[in-house]
Amino acid sequence: MPADLQALTDCEPVYKTFKGWSGATTGATTYKQLPVEAKRYLQYLEDLSECPIDMISTGSKRSETIILRNPLKIRSRRS
Repeated sequence: MPADLQALTDCEPVYKTFKGWSGATTGATTYKQLPVEAKRYLQYLEDLSECPIDMISTGSKRSETIILRNPLKIRSRRS
C-alpha cells in the first residue's frame, strides 16, 4: 500500500480475464497434474509480481501441497 493515500485514490484497477479450468485440482501433488490453464495463471502471477511461486496448495491437507522450490533455501539475487 502506498504511504500516500492520495496515490492510492488515484489508482485505477486493471481487470484481466483468464480461461478457467473445469477439472479438479484438489489433491494434486505435482505440477504436471495441474490443468494447462492453471499453469498459465500461475505463470502470469509470477511474471506480474516478479516473484517465483515456491508452493501451491491444492487442498486443506499438508500432503495436498506442491513444492516447486524450497522457500527456506537462500538464493542469490538475480541482476
